[in-house]
Amino acid sequence: MVMQQGLGDRQVQVHLLAVPPEEDAATSARWALDTAERERLARLRRPADQWLYLCAHTLLRRVLSDCAPVSPPDWRFETGHAGKPALCRHHHPGLQSLRFNLSHCPGLVAVVVARGREVGVDVEHVDGLHDPAGLATMVLTPDEWRLWDQTEPSDLVRRHFLLERWTLKEAALKAMGFGLGRIEPSRFGLMPETGSAWRVLPFEGHPQPHVHWWVCTEPVDRPHRLAIAGERLQGEQLPALLVKHWTVDHLHPSRCTPCPSSASVSSLAGNRQVA
Repeated sequence: MVMQQGLGDRQVQVHLLAVPPEEDAATSARWALDTAERERLARLRRPADQWLYLCAHTLLRRVLSDCAPVSPPDWRFETGHAGKPALCRHHHPGLQSLRFNLSHCPGLVAVVVARGREVGVDVEHVDGLHDPAGLATMVLTPDEWRLWDQTEPSDLVRRHFLLERWTLKEAALKAMGFGLGRIEPSRFGLMPETGSAWRVLPFEGHPQPHVHWWVCTEPVDRPHRLAIAGERLQGEQLPALLVKHWTVDHLHPSRCTPCPSSASVSSLAGNRQVA
């Protein structure tokens, strides 16, 4: 697994892993997980959920180890006041500028990393949208409802509209450190910017009204939608790299040597420059 470019101070990296057919998580390598993660893994009942969890959390640790001289099993985490995971201040006092976020759904894992700025990521499977009307009630602002009513009355078009805003707002809330239970997505709107980039509009009760938040959405493959969010300065240019990992070699400690053939790197369309 490979990040030869390293992680720059003004860069966001998004790592994607297409989860292969499930293996038996009970016998797969758990070499990188800590005690809390292994306990959580054991509580998951479905083998598919165990395999997805194992892939996601091992990938996270390997990505972090590409950013700092810490081996994957040695990372320790803590949660903030709103439950957002972060690096443990006691174990990693010199790495507190390294921020990350993790998301997964059937078939795909996403990890976003940055330095000195909060970030969030969300991935969703199109088939997971079972109740579009109910989700629209929770996600859309009054202005977005009007756009929803004006969209082509096609199930595919409406699903795209809703999934785009759902992932954007979920990524933004995760970057801010708030889950859906604390701030409803319908409380804030989004303003389109360059390419596939969007800006989070100010809203009442915003925890950090002076901070500017940027979000971007990408259809990473046919069944999945990806959104990332990041903290930024006014007028800041914020490049983002998309790294696609093609293998699950990161699950095996014997294959820790960087292998350029296991990943491809590209720029996210809407994120090369955000003004």
